[in-house]
Amino acid sequence: MFLLSVFLAATAAIGYEIIAAATLVNLLGSSVFYFSLTIGVYLAALGLGAWLSARIRNEPAELLRSLVYIESGVAVLGGSLSTLYYWLYASAIESIRVGHFESFAALLSRIANGEVVFNFFAFGLLFLVGVLVGFELPLFSRFLASAQKLGSALGRVFFWDYLGALAASVALPVFLFPSWGIIRTSFFLGFLNTLAAMVLLWLFYRRSHPVPF
Repeated sequence: MFLLSVFLAATAAIGYEIIAAATLVNLLGSSVFYFSLTIGVYLAALGLGAWLSARIRNEPAELLRSLVYIESGVAVLGGSLSTLYYWLYASAIESIRVGHFESFAALLSRIANGEVVFNFFAFGLLFLVGVLVGFELPLFSRFLASAQKLGSALGRVFFWDYLGALAASVALPVFLFPSWGIIRTSFFLGFLNTLAAMVLLWLFYRRSHPVPF
C-alpha cells in the first residue's frame, strides 16, 4: 500500500509540470521557451523542497504525518493549477481592457507589463507546487528505509517514482488531454494526490492503532 502512494504521488508530480507547460503554451505560445522554463523552474523547486525535507525528524510517525500534509497541500494547489493560470490570465486581460491609454505605445507598455506580472505569479505558483513535491521522494525513501535496508528502500521508491512519471507522460497527452482537457485533467491529478494522502493516513492509523491478534 505504501508503494501505491509513491506511484500516485509520482504520477501527479510529473503531471503538474506537463499541465503548467501546456497551459502556458496555450495562453502565450512559444512552446520551446515555456516548456524549457517550466522544466528549469520545477526542477529547481524540487531541489529546494528536497533540501528543506531534511528539517523533518527521522521518525516513522512524523514522516507519515508530514507526507499526509504535503499530499493534501499538493492536491489542492496542484489540482487547481491550470484553473489558477486561466484566472490570472483573464485578470491580466481585464486590467488591460478597462485601462485608458493616451497612445498606442502606452497600450503596448500595459500589455507587456501585464504579461510580466502574469508570468511572475504563474511561475511562482509552479515553484510552490514544486517545493511541496520536492519533499515527497526524500520522505518516502526515509520512511521505507526505517523498515528495510537503505539500498533496497531507495531502489523500490525510485522504481515506483519513475514508473509513475512514465505513466503520466504517456497518459496525459495520449488519453487525458484529448478526452478531458487541461482543467479536468488537473483536477484528476489533484485527486491522485488525495488518494495518496488517504493511503498514508490509513497507514498512520494502522501504526498508531495496531490490530491485536
